[in-house]
Amino acid sequence: MKIIKDINIEKLAFTLPEKDEDGYYISKCEYDGDNEGMYWLLRNVNIEESFTDEDDMIVKEGKNKSIFEQFVLLDKKIVEEIEENSEEWFGKRLKKEVVQRNYKTLLKENFIDEALLTIPLERTEEDQELTFDIYNHKKELVDETELEYPLKIHTLLNLRGLRFTRSKVEPLWDVIQIKVLEEVVEKVEKKCLIDDEN
Repeated sequence: MKIIKDINIEKLAFTLPEKDEDGYYISKCEYDGDNEGMYWLLRNVNIEESFTDEDDMIVKEGKNKSIFEQFVLLDKKIVEEIEENSEEWFGKRLKKEVVQRNYKTLLKENFIDEALLTIPLERTEEDQELTFDIYNHKKELVDETELEYPLKIHTLLNLRGLRFTRSKVEPLWDVIQIKVLEEVVEKVEKKCLIDDEN
């Protein structure tokens, strides 16, 4: 497993889609020749809302602008890859506008508030527990219900590939691990102004 911190878009590629056991066509992600996907370490992600019992982890753009910019570049590259390979993959050339319309990005426009990044969370079917581990700043395992918000995290993601349905294309992202960073509280120097000794 190669873990990358900064994506080089030119090293990203996708394989010829093949049918999986569920009947979907999957194009595997390759990064720098590695066909296990793209393991990407997102650093200093600010999370404001709890994701306990949720299907997605919501990231707001405000304090995470650089992460959003990377996802925009990534989406653009994926759309270009689909467009350029469409004739080989599907037997017909697809226009960029068609690919863009059918591509399901993790970025959501929010006209009332700031834009959102929705990272899907996998849970077990039986007890709805997360399929990945969360660690604190001491590298100790913690339960998602123990987290206090807002919080800052490092998270390791894997882009496994693309799933093609009849009318949509969606990137397959997995959360591999989360590490919660220690919040450093700045101490404010104070002194007592009341002199009651006289």
